[in-house]
Amino acid sequence: MPPVKELHYLDHKPQSLPVRLLSRKNFLRKAKVHLRQNLIATLKGEPDANLDWAMRCCLRRRTDEWYGALFPKIEGKISSEVCPGYARVGQADVKRVHRVRAFRVAHGSSTSPAALQAGVERGTVATT
Repeated sequence: MPPVKELHYLDHKPQSLPVRLLSRKNFLRKAKVHLRQNLIATLKGEPDANLDWAMRCCLRRRTDEWYGALFPKIEGKISSEVCPGYARVGQADVKRVHRVRAFRVAHGSSTSPAALQAGVERGTVATT
């Protein structure tokens, strides 16, 4: 799990850097708080500060490559994040999940991209 639980990559359109940093949009709040906390911790010399990750999360352009790079590569494991809005992702986003292959989407409980795709095909996962 990344330091910020809900990245809202699949359920919100990408925002420009000024919007990400200055907007009051709630879905961006957790990432901005994490960046601010880690910047302060780094300036205080705290050794556990995670400023590199926080800066990548908040400051880089949001792309599939950006999203996949936020998760650690652990042999035999799939790193993920959870966001309630992902229960409503469309079929095109499910296909993106397969392409990026750096995470799995949670729908109620942790499910694999294949299980989510099967839910879309059965009609048990909303596609709107």
